[in-house]
Amino acid sequence: LLWTCVSSITLNDDSQDSVTWAWESNGCFSTRSAYAARFSGRQVSPTADFTWQSRAPLRCRFFSWLAIKDRCWTSVRLARHGLPHQAACPMCDQHQESMQHLMLECSFANQIWLAVGRLANKEEVQPRYGESLEQWCLRQEDVSANRKAHRAKCLLVMWTIWKHRNDVVFNGATPSFQQAMQRIHEEGQLSARAGLIKEDNIGFEVAQFAWDVSE
Repeated sequence: LLWTCVSSITLNDDSQDSVTWAWESNGCFSTRSAYAARFSGRQVSPTADFTWQSRAPLRCRFFSWLAIKDRCWTSVRLARHGLPHQAACPMCDQHQESMQHLMLECSFANQIWLAVGRLANKEEVQPRYGESLEQWCLRQEDVSANRKAHRAKCLLVMWTIWKHRNDVVFNGATPSFQQAMQRIHEEGQLSARAGLIKEDNIGFEVAQFAWDVSE
């Protein structure tokens, strides 16, 4: 087929060769079209907006991207690579530790999401049975008001669960609902003072936090 196309071209010795840029209608090169050509044919992750278009700190956004892609070193992933790992989830000691389990299915994580949902008046953060982490993230996009702030809070809680898990695994800490909620509260206050969460800061007030933990 290629040979047929080439053989059908007639060369004119009296004409000068010219170079044109196929990515612009006028044939002229532009950095804009070169950048677009670089990403031509790419597939955009359905959770890209949830991960990157939020007011969460960059470390939380980067972690959530790794978590959704299942690239964090949970015991299931360690076992898959033949590396030493704990036999069960360090937070509940009931199931194998996958990122799906740690973020949504673990009884400890469910307790955290239930409390955060009550504080922020957002029942949708409560995981549903059989829901994947990606499906859960996409469901958070149904929030119509202050969407970037809501994304930031979700990413902050995910980050806190992971950090608390690391304290248990590497520092010998005991899983503690109170400590995890205290960290969420402190990180939320810092984000609010830094202007990352500018509106709808419900869920990080001291009074509401103290009321929930005391129950």
